[in-house]
Amino acid sequence: MFASSSHPNPPSQPPQPAVPLVHIRILFVDDDADTRTVMAKLLRRQGFQVRASGTCEGAVRSVQEAPIDLLITDFLLPDGDGLTVLKKLRAIRPLEGILVSGTDVPNAGSVADLASDHFARRLIKPIQFNDLIKAIHETLEVSERNRVRLASGIPATADRDRAAARVATIRDKVKAMTNDELAALVDMLKRRGDDLKEEMLVLSELLSSRKTSPQPPRNFW
Repeated sequence: MFASSSHPNPPSQPPQPAVPLVHIRILFVDDDADTRTVMAKLLRRQGFQVRASGTCEGAVRSVQEAPIDLLITDFLLPDGDGLTVLKKLRAIRPLEGILVSGTDVPNAGSVADLASDHFARRLIKPIQFNDLIKAIHETLEVSERNRVRLASGIPATADRDRAAARVATIRDKVKAMTNDELAALVDMLKRRGDDLKEEMLVLSELLSSRKTSPQPPRNFW
């Protein structure tokens, strides 16, 4: 997960958060036991309360036993993936998450890219510990802003604007894909069930519109 094989040292002068770290509870999810041990130790040195799990099921069980404030999770897990964890935990209580994913996982890159939009931050392996600490601070600030926004009420126009922006973002992520690649991605999303249902519907509509639109002539020379 880290940028080098040696264990990283925590930053000597970590970024100062706008949200106090006192009593911040983090759940770190990764299927590698050594990574879980090292990360839990380093994060505790920064003042966080940390629990760790190696599976989706273990993460859900942990939060059912005691609440958390922030999820940090790897994408690929033995019994699911990071988005599955996030959605199951959000069904228990509202929270933000940080996704840690790689770029060298066969057939998972596009799904991870779409899934990352459900997280406050995404980090690409290998990561630097300073970058993780910065992402945690930024995510806690996002969580606090969302809490205030929900408490004050959300105008309907703001909801519509966010929905339109979300559709545009999804379409932009796949604009370079061929129709065959897009169709394969849509099939993959369908097999996931409801986890990425919004993305699946948007991309299915995009694929249909491509198939009914005139295709530019191919240049064979």
